[in-house]
Amino acid sequence: MKTRTNFEEVMQRRERRRMTEHCLADALGGLLAHSGDEQLQWRGSLTDLMELVGVVARAGLLYNDEGQPLCFAELARLTCRVLHVRLPRNPRNFLLRATRRKGLRSLTLVERCERLLAENGECSMNTLFNINPKKTSKEP
Repeated sequence: MKTRTNFEEVMQRRERRRMTEHCLADALGGLLAHSGDEQLQWRGSLTDLMELVGVVARAGLLYNDEGQPLCFAELARLTCRVLHVRLPRNPRNFLLRATRRKGLRSLTLVERCERLLAENGECSMNTLFNINPKKTSKEP
């Protein structure tokens, strides 16, 4: 039995994915603009963080000073430094873990972002990432 592919539906799906990648790249680029002194701290899973870095690296939307797209390893290193997360020995392992989650109860980061874009028209840092400033002293 042959099924017909709805061309418009496929193109809409591709466009949503492209918009999601750009949204994630903007969010990560904004995050990387922060300095390590700001004491930002990642509160999500390391798998989500590496998935974010992997999607942005694969899309090639962030560049270094010479105009070359940042590779996955460099993006992972920079992101972990800004968020005060220990860089995993093998970050690509976490990326592989993220792709294997498909079909489980938890959605991938990209699927969550696509859903937020469809519902709210935006995918902001506050709704997507659980990033908080580190507490440096106890408040009375």
